[in-house]
Amino acid sequence: MFTTEINVGRIDEQLERFDRESILGKLGLPLHRQLVATVGELNPLKGHEDFIAAASRVALQNGEVDFVIVGDDRSNGNEYGEKLKKTAVAAGLGDRLHFVSWVEELASFMKAADVFVSASYTESFGLAILEAMACATPVVATRTEGAQELIEVRKERPFG
Repeated sequence: MFTTEINVGRIDEQLERFDRESILGKLGLPLHRQLVATVGELNPLKGHEDFIAAASRVALQNGEVDFVIVGDDRSNGNEYGEKLKKTAVAAGLGDRLHFVSWVEELASFMKAADVFVSASYTESFGLAILEAMACATPVVATRTEGAQELIEVRKERPFG
């Protein structure tokens, strides 16, 4: 059985001094818009291309939402990150999709986000999902093994 620990004390400490404007300002992100975020290494298995496609659809309906992909690009010559950036431009997201390679205080960032998205195709344990939940940030996730361990799956369709 796989077990992991989440440092709730570290999260609580960051949230005690939480200042949304400060955390977003340090990252160069818009201060007064809703923020939809995903966190994970830039890797095709993390579903970033699907995140971008969904972001494009949301952006068409709501001009007050920005999107953030936080993750390190370890691909050869940063090829995958460049591909994602081109995909974002082609999807019409322009300056509404932001790429951040590293966030020092992840709990504060998670709290600053209005929604956390895990679009992974496979996830044995969704640590980022758990961290978002510990920050009381709403989570939307694909139905991976890890997500199903952490999130109650609804059978009904809330929007028809």
